[in-house]
Amino acid sequence: FIFAWIYYNLLQVLNPWAESKIAWVYTVRTVALLLALYFIACFALNSYKKIITTVKVILFLGFLSALYSIKQEFIGFTAGETAWLHADEERFMLIFQWDRMRVFSFFSDPTTFGILMGYMSVFTLLLATGPFKIWQRITLVVAGICMLMGMAYAGSRTPFVLLPVGVIFYMVMTLKRETIFTCLLFFMVGGVLVMKSTNSAVIWRIQSAFRGESNDTIEVRMANQKKVRPYVHSHPIGAGLGSTGYWGKRFTPDSWLASFAHDSLYVRLAVETGWIGLLIYMGLLFTAMRTSIYYFFRVKNPTIKILYLGFTINVFLLALASYPQEAITLLPTSVVFYVMLAMIVRLKDFDENFRKELNQTN
Repeated sequence: FIFAWIYYNLLQVLNPWAESKIAWVYTVRTVALLLALYFIACFALNSYKKIITTVKVILFLGFLSALYSIKQEFIGFTAGETAWLHADEERFMLIFQWDRMRVFSFFSDPTTFGILMGYMSVFTLLLATGPFKIWQRITLVVAGICMLMGMAYAGSRTPFVLLPVGVIFYMVMTLKRETIFTCLLFFMVGGVLVMKSTNSAVIWRIQSAFRGESNDTIEVRMANQKKVRPYVHSHPIGAGLGSTGYWGKRFTPDSWLASFAHDSLYVRLAVETGWIGLLIYMGLLFTAMRTSIYYFFRVKNPTIKILYLGFTINVFLLALASYPQEAITLLPTSVVFYVMLAMIVRLKDFDENFRKELNQTN
């Protein structure tokens, strides 16, 4: 599926409906060519130690991002960050909302940062339940709480929804009595948080993700999707990479697609690569989830098992988040995601019991 997706996007340069080849050059790098990281990671992650080190680096960088966002919230922005915010009116309006500044840590916008904190907090807190030393588990819990705080201060609605969905997915995958009890307790506390009255803009933003205050936004998105649906049906290979969004406005400003607000990775792919491209990409995501679930139930090493569970939940959450946002193609999530796909494929090679059973079967 990765080969099919890369080659399909390379062939998009020949798309007769594409109005700009330059837009294809700029877009194909992030949409398809970055997936080559999967093959590089598969080659480089040739030992269990390297995989664990890579996971630690990703966790550390996520923790560092969360700490810096907390610094932005309670201490404030640097002079350079303040100048950057005021340099663009649209950027400032995106970040200054509900009478407060949304934090964005080291990233380009609060949404990118919030989504990263959403799936990374679930992954970190999940690892805290694994077979690790007490000090390691405490460190993971502290890191996870800091990531949740960063997610809350970023103020993006999508990550708030990822958290309970991740908890439900974890409960379904494990089906243990203590897990079900803990998850029910989580939803009881979450229900109280959503229903309580508050004057806090941060808590109100969390509540709005579950109370339906975003219905107007959803209606606008559904109307846009309905508007573009006939075009997708009549263009099976799409309008060409870069025909929408920023690159569309830059290279084909006179096209109606340039001003089309897709607000979704899947809608964007359906418009730019057609329903054929969307099917290939969905097949890739399905295969990644299926592979991770398959090895989760078959490996024996408890550390490898908990990592597979975390990878499975992350793939599911990012696939879900890509409907309201362009989650997977945003940096640095795209890099993390493609390296994670390589770890899903390579990790089972270092479970000795799994390899023994496989050899006996063969």
